[in-house]
Amino acid sequence: MESDIIHKKDSGHLIVLSVVMALPASIFLWPLFIAGVTTRAMEVAVYIFPVSAFFMFVIYRLYKTSKNRIVLSHKGVLIEDLTSEFIPWSDILSVDVVEQPVYRGATAHWLVLKTKYDGKFSSKFVRRMNDHLVGGGVPSCNLTAYKDPVDLVWSNIQGRLKP
Repeated sequence: MESDIIHKKDSGHLIVLSVVMALPASIFLWPLFIAGVTTRAMEVAVYIFPVSAFFMFVIYRLYKTSKNRIVLSHKGVLIEDLTSEFIPWSDILSVDVVEQPVYRGATAHWLVLKTKYDGKFSSKFVRRMNDHLVGGGVPSCNLTAYKDPVDLVWSNIQGRLKP
């Protein structure tokens, strides 16, 4: 049985967010640019650097998250938005797609896994909230962010579950 890999869509907003975040991330260079390389400018740049480092970390996380994927293989399912390990098919009890309407008219489609070990993926409080919001299970990822159609992803996962 071969592996199926489902990639996220190329998001146009990632470029805009990167530019908006790159400005604060580079702010520690401004004293050096304005005053030249002086002792005082270096002190200010070092003082501001932690704020810039935070924004650089946020940019990195945005980029890394945009490359997440879903991998379906004989070992199980790997949903990089949820975990870095494969979830064995034998541990998955059921798979549902829950629709969440959003204000601008579109609908988010959440892949909800019900596993034998839901506690491994979320806290007790989050599990209680998920019981009320999505009917139990772990919301694993928003399928609307992926290239393949929601029905195709859901049917591929359903087809690999053992009855």
